[in-house]
Amino acid sequence: MSTNYLTQIFTDNNSKENLLSGLKFIAESDGEFHKFEKAFIETVARELDFSENLEAIMAKSDIVVKFNSKELERSFIIEALRLTLIDGNMCENEIGAIKTLTDSFGWPESEFNELKQEQESMNWLHRNDEIELM
Repeated sequence: MSTNYLTQIFTDNNSKENLLSGLKFIAESDGEFHKFEKAFIETVARELDFSENLEAIMAKSDIVVKFNSKELERSFIIEALRLTLIDGNMCENEIGAIKTLTDSFGWPESEFNELKQEQESMNWLHRNDEIELM
């Protein structure tokens, strides 16, 4: 397994499952599950060496997203915001779904807005079903 940002933060199976479940929840919140969103989630699962569990996670209808640290919550929110940008359409439903989760984490709106602004200011491009920072 390669070492990357995700594997350093999401170290146990519970946090990995919550991350992937949460990303699925966000991806489906606009009523569509775009192929680039699916590829993004698959890439995250591969990076976490958790691909073998992805099919079961994607089939779940009851999604609970809860992390045991602010660092995990922050990393999840960053990945969720990146996911909303992958199809080129950061819609209000996706942002609303992320806000619902950040509210459940007890985050102030200002912290969420700061992360959102940070991610929007980056130039994310999708290429070959992968996302690269340009």
